[in-house]
Amino acid sequence: MQSAFASIEREPRGTLPIILAGGHILDLESSALQGSDVLIENGAVARIAPHGKIATPVARQLDASGCLILPGITNAHTHSPENMAAGFCDGLQLDDWLKAIWAQLDHMTPDAVRLAVFAGAAQMLKRGVTAVVDHFRQTPASLPAIDSARAAYAATGMRAMIAVMLRDRVADNGQMVGVASRIRPISIPEARELWTEVTKTQRPPIARDHGARSLGPNALQ
Repeated sequence: MQSAFASIEREPRGTLPIILAGGHILDLESSALQGSDVLIENGAVARIAPHGKIATPVARQLDASGCLILPGITNAHTHSPENMAAGFCDGLQLDDWLKAIWAQLDHMTPDAVRLAVFAGAAQMLKRGVTAVVDHFRQTPASLPAIDSARAAYAATGMRAMIAVMLRDRVADNGQMVGVASRIRPISIPEARELWTEVTKTQRPPIARDHGARSLGPNALQ
């Protein structure tokens, strides 16, 4: 059997039923892989039956033979801008790698952010990942970059939650914690204004600090 995933994007309501035909699913009662057909109606699984046992002549058939049929997988932690750093500085320890890449990634344009999201989405969808939580980092965080990431995920058809990373804690050397270049920390009014705008395009919004070490007590409050 091929090592592959059969996946399908959620169809709009009112479209023709779809049958994933002849794929393998895991039967939890017997703990064995079974050759099966999966009927999808109105964007949801309506029936699972042995191969050839679903009689729906109007359904669109997709050949899933040799494939493993799974529910869409969720990637709960990714940083989309880092897709643009793939293959650079390989072999470095994490802290050294971050210092080498983040000065450039923090200054990505909205168009570059869009390409980074598309690059990551292509890899995830190929492996059966259909939902993602993007712990989105740019310092300073900007609404155009966040909107570009949101629009790119929408274009891919993935279910995505963008968790905007905020940081304002300054180390003893005067540099923000976790930032490779000297950038002025975001102020509380600026963070509040940014977050107000983010909530207009994302429900529910998520903010994250990548650990309490990167936010001061005022920002945490």
